[in-house]
Amino acid sequence: MTLKLRFAATTIWMVNIGIVRLSIACSLLRYGEEKLWRWPLYIIIVFQILISTGYFIAQFIQCRPMAVSWRTVPGAKCWPIKPQVIYGWIVCGQSLSTSNSP
Repeated sequence: MTLKLRFAATTIWMVNIGIVRLSIACSLLRYGEEKLWRWPLYIIIVFQILISTGYFIAQFIQCRPMAVSWRTVPGAKCWPIKPQVIYGWIVCGQSLSTSNSP
């Protein structure tokens, strides 16, 4: 039961953190009209949408059957771990770059 709740909480967290980041970036758009201010924010918004969507989709398709996320299933097939670790580092780098923004 705990693993099922973790799977659900992770899914909700992914959506929520993406929405929070997007709302902050959108609110920052109001503070400047110059291109030097707006274009980096637009790039961050698009990048955040891509990261959040990719992470959300990967949550559901990385293992078949999906139930292997919370219980042992004989004959289950999952993606290799290395691409997931690389994706995690990309997300981490994106998080650090947006958190250091003024």
